Amino acid sequence: MRALLSSFAVLIGCTGTPEVPPPTTVYLVRHAEAADDGSRDPALSARGHERARRLAMRIGRADAVYATPYRRTRQTAAPLAKASGVEVVVVPIGDGGVPGYVDDVVARVQVLPRGSVAVVVGHSNTTPQVAGAFSGEALAPLDHDQYDQLFVVSLDAADHAILVTTAY
Repeated sequence: MRALLSSFAVLIGCTGTPEVPPPTTVYLVRHAEAADDGSRDPALSARGHERARRLAMRIGRADAVYATPYRRTRQTAAPLAKASGVEVVVVPIGDGGVPGYVDDVVARVQVLPRGSVAVVVGHSNTTPQVAGAFSGEALAPLDHDQYDQLFVVSLDAADHAILVTTAY
């Protein structure tokens, strides 16, 4: 009887269950607070630099970090990219406008290996749209003074999404 149970245990162990690939996680955030210098492309304020450091600590590591060409988005992404040993990939909002930008970001994330962690730093209007493109939810633009919103999208192997919205 013991030999039969051992054989059965070995047989069960051999069949196993198919391995489920880990989800891809996408963090989406608006740039941190910018300096009020009157320019179209301001740098981050001291408060913004502190928020960017907190974002890096909150996320910990990333396999890919994306930002628009504006200084405030690149500077928000920089601490996490540096800690992760990756470069900030600049994704322009080109001739296709925001819809083209959203499609470009989604396409870049979809080709990452399963289980990757991607971070997208955008703007009050682009960040909810990218999160919505992944999740299928219609999300409103962020308020002008809202910098602490963090969208977290978990994508399974079939690209089914779970969206969690939190603050940091």
